[in-house]
Amino acid sequence: ASLLTILDDGSVAKEADLIGRERELYRAKYGALTPELARALASADPEESIPVWIWARMTLEYPAKEAAVADPAIGQRFAAEARKIAGAARAPIRAELSRRGLRITEEDGVTPMLRAIVPARVAWELAKMPEIARLGSDEYPGQPLSTAWYQTDHADAAAALSTGLGQGICFIEANRPDDTSQLEIQDTASPTGAPYWHIRMTSGIARNTSTTEMASAAQIFIADWDAYTPTPSAPSVHQWCMNRGVSIMNFSWTFTDGSPGGLTGVDMQFDYLAKLWPYPLYVPAAGNKGCNAGFDTVQNRGFNSLVVGGSNDQGDTNVANDTIYDCSSWRNPTSTHSDRELPYMVAPAVNVDSAGLVASGTSLAAPQVAGAVALMAARGVGFNTWPEMKRAAILATSVRNVDGGALTSLPARRRGGWTRSDGDSAVSSCLTSLHANN
Repeated sequence: ASLLTILDDGSVAKEADLIGRERELYRAKYGALTPELARALASADPEESIPVWIWARMTLEYPAKEAAVADPAIGQRFAAEARKIAGAARAPIRAELSRRGLRITEEDGVTPMLRAIVPARVAWELAKMPEIARLGSDEYPGQPLSTAWYQTDHADAAAALSTGLGQGICFIEANRPDDTSQLEIQDTASPTGAPYWHIRMTSGIARNTSTTEMASAAQIFIADWDAYTPTPSAPSVHQWCMNRGVSIMNFSWTFTDGSPGGLTGVDMQFDYLAKLWPYPLYVPAAGNKGCNAGFDTVQNRGFNSLVVGGSNDQGDTNVANDTIYDCSSWRNPTSTHSDRELPYMVAPAVNVDSAGLVASGTSLAAPQVAGAVALMAARGVGFNTWPEMKRAAILATSVRNVDGGALTSLPARRRGGWTRSDGDSAVSSCLTSLHANN
């Protein structure tokens, strides 16, 4: 069965036309406001300060990715030109905020996004600016998630299958590790920034010196943004990572509290950067609000990212008894056709060691997947460049449904997107693919 809309003349309306008209009417009433921010502003005091993200309106004509892969200079030149175009798109918005005496809290210098704190009444006014494509609210500078590291991901076998060191992974967080005695770090964006335990645990997943912990042996770069000093060639920690040839980005933080809604500024930022050289694949954590009714929506929601939820390996190596981590965020984000299904996959997330600490959460589920991606990328032949290929290989080898035999004890709404990552299978499939191609 399907729903049809019949017009006055008896013809059937095209769905694309209806959606376009709906967007026109919404824009006329709310401007660039996201539905979530529009609802919040409706009940806010006009002078209440609201932290917002602002996405400037801009257009880019992307070069063929094949050409950029064949000649990296093409991709690098376009990325530099895109930064200039994004800067020009932000300029009138920056000028308007300055005219009003409002504070810009972030402008990464790479994407069309900037952040500011504005009175509620001003948010309504900014939403009508033609230079603004989208205006939403978020928490800044974000909240860290708790972490863990596990046995059933087979990262040790995956590392053994790979030849040499995996590609680099940038861990994008606000701080640098509080203890590096069990870590091997290639470079740190802000080596004098504030130390924190969270980044020690997440980066320890991918490379550590412990003889008792598994790791994917990827090269580790710490992109700690809080104390970062922008430069012309690297105006943000994202660009700092990409300038080092890193195309795998781990993001175990969140800029939303898990309330229902659609894309956030961070999601749009990651989706945008994934289309610029060196075409990074972002691997964010789903969040740990699955136990909090009303705040259980997956917290990172990008289309081009590889969003990772959490599973419970029960403390053993038997994959058959793995289940969902109870507090892994699970509710799907808002979408036009209600067809988003997140998280894309899961990795173990309960009571595991990393770099001398033990905790639980999806923060370290994401690095397990990022590590498997790095090992695949080390094999080359497309896996080292194309984010689509990396995503496809990881998803194709995540075949174990952690709902397993427990479907009767789990709500039906939680059954989608819960296939478990398997680094061994992922890297093995890459090796098989290489053999078949050669």
